[in-house]
Amino acid sequence: MDSLTPAHFILPLTVVVLVCWSLRGFFQLKEAQEKPGLTQEPMERLDYLLAATLAMSFFCVILVRLDFPAKAVFDECYHSRTGMQYLLGQNPMEWTHPPLAKLVIAGGLKLFGGNFNPVEGIYKPDMGFSHAAAFGWRFGSAVFGALSVLLMFFLARTLTGNRLAALLATGMLALDGVFFVQSRMAMTNIYTVCFILLSALLAWTYKTKRNPLLLPVLGVALGLAIATRWTTLYAFGLIALWLLAHDLPRVVNHPKVLALAGLGVAVLGALFLQLRRFYTADTAYPEQQRVILSGLLWWLIGGVGLYLLAYIAARWSERHSAWVAQLALPGWYLLAFIGIPVALYLLSYIPYMRQNHDLFKVFTEQKVMWDYHAGMKETHPYSSPWWSWPLVLRPTWYEYSKVGPGDNRIVGILCVGNVFVWWASIPALAFATWRAWKDKHSGLGLAALLGLGLWLAWAIQPRSLIFLHYFFEALPFACIALGHFGARLWTSRDEDSRYIAAGYGVLILFWFGFFYPLLSGLPIPDPYVQMHIWLGKLWR
Repeated sequence: MDSLTPAHFILPLTVVVLVCWSLRGFFQLKEAQEKPGLTQEPMERLDYLLAATLAMSFFCVILVRLDFPAKAVFDECYHSRTGMQYLLGQNPMEWTHPPLAKLVIAGGLKLFGGNFNPVEGIYKPDMGFSHAAAFGWRFGSAVFGALSVLLMFFLARTLTGNRLAALLATGMLALDGVFFVQSRMAMTNIYTVCFILLSALLAWTYKTKRNPLLLPVLGVALGLAIATRWTTLYAFGLIALWLLAHDLPRVVNHPKVLALAGLGVAVLGALFLQLRRFYTADTAYPEQQRVILSGLLWWLIGGVGLYLLAYIAARWSERHSAWVAQLALPGWYLLAFIGIPVALYLLSYIPYMRQNHDLFKVFTEQKVMWDYHAGMKETHPYSSPWWSWPLVLRPTWYEYSKVGPGDNRIVGILCVGNVFVWWASIPALAFATWRAWKDKHSGLGLAALLGLGLWLAWAIQPRSLIFLHYFFEALPFACIALGHFGARLWTSRDEDSRYIAAGYGVLILFWFGFFYPLLSGLPIPDPYVQMHIWLGKLWR
């Protein structure tokens, strides 16, 4: 962002200040202090109807012109090509992310009959693809975008306990530019967001119902997330810490539960050291690495066996105790956060192993993936630092071309956030953090933790080449915070607060309608394109 100047901050920071002023002014009202939360409404049949209606409506809008343009756009040139290679039994060329999303893309190509030659030297991103192929490789993203809308409503509904807040939060996510574009592109990000939303919903459901059988289901969601993108490890860790913070007080006075947890951590530590030996061994001697990997398997079998024996012994000795059921809690955690995710991650590589690769190759591939991301030194004109993402200073043009000879209209796809959502996101999450602490509102607390955590994690990760749409994973939780405060402003007896909420909602809706042609690739005249360049050269 070499062309960044102080003038580029004026408009975003003006909106940020106005949002902060509006929220601060509302919470200074006597009404807001006497009634700190929203009305808690029980889940009803209407909620399921609303969720299904929102998801289906979004899905229908997404499907319009989904096959345009009929060429590989931005990172589609890697993922759609890899999907076709999986279908044809060829060695996949894209290995920088785990395979699950690309397998879904392959399924879409198979379902709609898309066919092209992905061989090196023949394949080109702008070669003549059929509309069936373009529709097929994007269909999975459309499905997971609609599922994300469905999950978003239920997550917002359960975290806030309020129907209006859930409607507002889901509407803001559906009207966001990055969410809309990613739901129409054969990229991995929309799958990640969907699985993160599912994981957060399951974590909250477990926390409220205290049913340990929900933990393995949570493990499935986390495993699917990690099998899509490694960036979901941030959500993985945050959810684990949040659940531990709620469960530890229940078992802190039970020494045998803590002893079992300590044994589980010790077994994991031993496995980690063995895995570290594998990855630090000299690659010039692969047989030595194979021996270490075989030893890792025996360490795993021995560790699981030792833990089960210890658990059986502890349960027998405390069989008459009222808290004997708590002895299983460490095991449920190990299964949910280690066993099931690792198993699903490895299972996602089965199609890869069918291309004459064995488990040893899968393990070595993880080191190659890490080295690629951690050692990346490449630059890109649309790369931007993590701190700039909520200000939407550097969006990404996925496509910008003329329709064709004799038609000077522009087909553009701009991956840009709805600025009236993004510019308000960090103030909303900051206020959510404060209200969660002040009002003991654990739902807002989880939204703030995941929203801020999934953004700030990019400040310490090793990869240097990062883009604005990576903020996309934190965005749903910012929308939940905004939906909560929007509902509170709307239900206030203060007339000015209601005007502020309604006016801001109109701005969000206006932005989406105005930018829709550049989100969907609809051909428009170049002068109309230029009207969307709100921050000058940074948006070109």
